[in-house]
Amino acid sequence: MDEERASPSTRRIPPGPQRRFSKPCTTCRRRKVRCDKVSPCSNCLRANTTCEFESSNEVAVYQVRSPEDERVLQEQLARLERMIEGIANISVTVEKQKEQSPKSDVEESKHQRPGVRISAGLSAEPSINPAGSQIFEPGTSTYIERSFWTSMFEDSHEPRYLLKDPKHDTRTSSIQPTALTLGLRPLRPPVDLASFHPPINQGDLLVNTFFQIVEPFVRVVHEPTFRKELLLFRQHKAPFPEEYECLLFATHALTIAALRSDIVLMLFGESRDILLTRYQFATEEALAKNKFVQSRKILVFQAFLYYITYLFERGEYGNATGLTGLAIRLAQQIGVHREPANFSFSPWVAEMRRRMWNYTYYLDSRGLEIEGVDSGLSSTISDTGLPINASDEKWEACRFAKYGSEPPDGNDFTGMTFAIIRQELSFTLRKITRNISTMTPQDSSLLIQQTRDHLENRFLLHIDEEQPMQKLVKVYSEIDLAKLDIMASAAHSVNSLFLQAITLLENIEQAEKEAAANHWDWVFRSSVQWNATAIVLHNLAYRFDGEPVDRAWNQIEIVFRRHNNAEIRLDGTKTWPALEQLRDRALFCHQLRTTGSSHSSGSQASLTSDASVQGSNWPQNLPLPGDFPMNDMFASQQMFELL
Repeated sequence: MDEERASPSTRRIPPGPQRRFSKPCTTCRRRKVRCDKVSPCSNCLRANTTCEFESSNEVAVYQVRSPEDERVLQEQLARLERMIEGIANISVTVEKQKEQSPKSDVEESKHQRPGVRISAGLSAEPSINPAGSQIFEPGTSTYIERSFWTSMFEDSHEPRYLLKDPKHDTRTSSIQPTALTLGLRPLRPPVDLASFHPPINQGDLLVNTFFQIVEPFVRVVHEPTFRKELLLFRQHKAPFPEEYECLLFATHALTIAALRSDIVLMLFGESRDILLTRYQFATEEALAKNKFVQSRKILVFQAFLYYITYLFERGEYGNATGLTGLAIRLAQQIGVHREPANFSFSPWVAEMRRRMWNYTYYLDSRGLEIEGVDSGLSSTISDTGLPINASDEKWEACRFAKYGSEPPDGNDFTGMTFAIIRQELSFTLRKITRNISTMTPQDSSLLIQQTRDHLENRFLLHIDEEQPMQKLVKVYSEIDLAKLDIMASAAHSVNSLFLQAITLLENIEQAEKEAAANHWDWVFRSSVQWNATAIVLHNLAYRFDGEPVDRAWNQIEIVFRRHNNAEIRLDGTKTWPALEQLRDRALFCHQLRTTGSSHSSGSQASLTSDASVQGSNWPQNLPLPGDFPMNDMFASQQMFELL
């Protein structure tokens, strides 16, 4: 009867020859007494009770692994070791450099990982060096070229000391990195930044606004991860609290800079100037606190990119372009300039690194457009491909994500479409500016047409213009392509482009009005159409009548109000004063033609009051009417030598 009531997981051992087990019987374990582990045990014999042992114990005692099981176990251990080593990206030894051309290295890597797309603008060239070594830990990265420095670590098992954060260095220095590193303020003691954080409800509004109106046109961070880290930061559980705080302040500052003054006052109850001062100060202090020049932290570098963008939006082009050069160097030190598919990064980590490098490349193109000097960023410096055209929510945001877990790189409109289109246009812009003096108009037109066809076939044909964001992306693409057309032709003759330049400025005005409904107008506010404006002003010096002239004067007034006002000032750049002198010249010529009376009304009268034209004081060496070649201002400053 007792046997029938026994649990299925136990086995009753009848009296008989004693057998030894590895664990006590169930009765001794329940009574917590010592068991001699034989069947039946002495305690059960004395108590005249049934002695039961669990069947699993017996199996455990006699279980012996076969040689095949041992082999499988060893293979599993070896595979786990390789995975851990690949995730940390720390090799015990470094491969000797292969005796093959750099071009074949790049081609081989492309064959190994067919999902990596190298854009035409970043196509592999024979002078690209073979990939070096990436040393990577969570939130930190550094890169070593395959050269002398790599050979120093061939016998080193722990090159991770290169990731040591300089803020943990115990050595003292007479010069401590602070906001002075940015060239903006003098040295002073560090500031407690806790008081600069907004209340929770205002902070949520800032973050939501950032992802609605700013990040769709930047694309550096991953939104779900950013929001998850924000929650941990507020709970004081963030893995990198100081670095994330720096990134948070940078996004706050950029969000306020992207909004108009009336919108800021309505949403946050404080003036735009006060909030800009507060968050710019906090961002600069946080960057200095994290020693961003020495840091290899990914979050700090992302914050630095947002800070440079903020300076561009504020019209501080001198600081922005200078710091962009520093960002390029920091990007190289982190290693995002090398295609991450050549290293053991998960698909999601690789995508984030591509985003950072491509946006750094775009910022450099923006500085090139403003300063008119050639970039130090050559096409041979990087082999990083374009990001994948997939929205943030499609990604498995984990640095342990398996290869092949990335979403498909489609042609439909996603959250990354704008960033990819902008990058393709930046590639074409750079090619034209570097070869402006040698390319014929036909060559330039062919290059631009190829870019237009590529964007049309891949993206623009799939855009739904009923959706405001998608329509804006298409309009932005058309405006940028029209800008490239004008820029490529302006080096040969400016007079024939008058109507084309007016149309471009009118399209920008219309696009800005439509974008303002969703607070996206900041995309056009700080992007000056230098060539189109200069062409219109040049032609207005000797065109006095007709409907195109009235349209031109109207657009010139809009341009000067848009780009030089209380919210953004461009008079600190070296190209804006040149436009002002071209404007003064056009007004002076009209005053000569109309004897200062008949044509000084409307838009021109408004401009005259700002320009302070001094009549006979106009420089004698500046030509008036005439058709002369105009060297492109983006390639050199020769266009303005007469000024």
